[in-house]
Amino acid sequence: MIKKMVLWSSIEDSSLSEFFEKLVKVDWSEVEQLDLYINSYGGELFGGLAIYDYLRALPVVVHTIAIGKVMSAGTIVFLAGEVRSCYKHSYFMVHNMSDNLSGSIQSLENDMALNKILNEQMVNIYKEHTNIKHKKEWRKKLMQDTYIDAKEAKEIGFVQAIIV
Repeated sequence: MIKKMVLWSSIEDSSLSEFFEKLVKVDWSEVEQLDLYINSYGGELFGGLAIYDYLRALPVVVHTIAIGKVMSAGTIVFLAGEVRSCYKHSYFMVHNMSDNLSGSIQSLENDMALNKILNEQMVNIYKEHTNIKHKKEWRKKLMQDTYIDAKEAKEIGFVQAIIV
């Protein structure tokens, strides 16, 4: 059986709670494949990493399908798919980790150190799941908002197939 689900929201604690509830209620022993349709502006990287880890641990084939836009932390979720497709007018956007920091100098330094670790985790995920195997190339792409259309996504291995 193929289970179909949709993630059509920002990657935030408030929206992810309902999504996770749906995921954990599935009897995965009865499912062969999960088709996850994603349209997201992105959001919190911690939430994106949580979904990524959960999807990668599922005992089924995960097929992520981009429809419209998959941006920022949404791209991390998308790359959890063993099989990845997008519609022909889909766009992806990647960039460095960003945060709204405030607090004492020590607190800011601690947060910045964590953000550097999180950014490196993103680079490693992009490197692992695409044809761009040099971290330096990903770091360059992440220095600004980089938009990737369906054609380029296929060329760099972000997706295996474009749905027309």
